[in-house]
Amino acid sequence: MKRRRRRRTWPANLLSLLLGVLIGSLAGLAHWHSVNAPLDVVATVTPAEAPPAISYELQDLAAEPESYNDPGIPDDVEEAARAAGEVYDISPELLEAIAWHESRFQTDAVNGDCTGLMQVSLYWHADRMERLGVTEAEMWEAGPNMMVAADFLAELFRIYGDDLGAVLMYYNGDGRLEGYLAGGELSWYAASVIDMAEVLEDDHYGC
Repeated sequence: MKRRRRRRTWPANLLSLLLGVLIGSLAGLAHWHSVNAPLDVVATVTPAEAPPAISYELQDLAAEPESYNDPGIPDDVEEAARAAGEVYDISPELLEAIAWHESRFQTDAVNGDCTGLMQVSLYWHADRMERLGVTEAEMWEAGPNMMVAADFLAELFRIYGDDLGAVLMYYNGDGRLEGYLAGGELSWYAASVIDMAEVLEDDHYGC
């Protein structure tokens, strides 16, 4: 048996018409708002596209200040450490700490064949100096001496990776290097350089 269709009265028809007009008006208003809204509201970035906030925070913390001047470090040593650090991607504070331990920031320091600020051996690094275009006379200057030393340190980092202790002990010519490495220990020199570099970084960057 077929279901009888219910007859709609004119009030019901009028109500349906009014509801249709109301719904259409609301839909049109929503569309107009979406088209005319400011770009910063419409062009939102989905969570999948947004970079993690922590990456920006870390970049801000790692950002080098425009300039700093450490009263305890000679200007020529600071300039040399910044220049060599930028070329070889080595912390300037690490280079400054090594310079203090090697020569107390004295560019005319001599110990046997080891010369200048970073106590670079003129004999063992003659080929390195030639490759970098640094003469023996220039090794008495902070900049060239630091650049040769940084080149050597960069080579050691390629060998020992992130093992800063091993890099420093080899640089210092410690004959007990293998023993220290086997025992997981650091020489006094390596530990002291690392501690000083950390203190300098805290002073310079306010960490």
